[in-house]
Amino acid sequence: MSGTKHYIECHCVLPQYRSVKKPIYFGFNVFSEYDHDENIKLKYVQCPNCGVIHKVHNVCHSEILSGKDESAMIRDINDVKLSLPEKYVELFETHQCEFADYEKLEHIINNKLWSEYIVLSMKQEDDSRVGKIMRFLKTGTPRVEPYITKELIEYA
Repeated sequence: MSGTKHYIECHCVLPQYRSVKKPIYFGFNVFSEYDHDENIKLKYVQCPNCGVIHKVHNVCHSEILSGKDESAMIRDINDVKLSLPEKYVELFETHQCEFADYEKLEHIINNKLWSEYIVLSMKQEDDSRVGKIMRFLKTGTPRVEPYITKELIEYA
């Protein structure tokens, strides 16, 4: 079973963008699993900015549930941390990883998807992106590795 980390947009606007003519909506990453037919499994997530609940039904698509800002079916970061080894939680806290990364890690461990990796940090430096990833060896042993990728710039 596979999964993906993807971006959804909320209807809320950060205070610094409220006076802009065309509003810039707040967005956040979520982790979703695929079912056996390669469709996204339905899930509910809460916007970390305004608290409204989103029904995630496709990659990068959600439906805002009007009038809902609490639900017993919403998992929070503490729910996920409970199922993860403490050393992984400490590493993620050090790198200030987001909730979607914790869910992805839980998915990797539960399904033994050792070919997967998680981006711990990313920074733009000149024409490159640099950072660290957490990758798993074939035995399931985690390893933190630095990475660098060159950005290709096309001129018209």
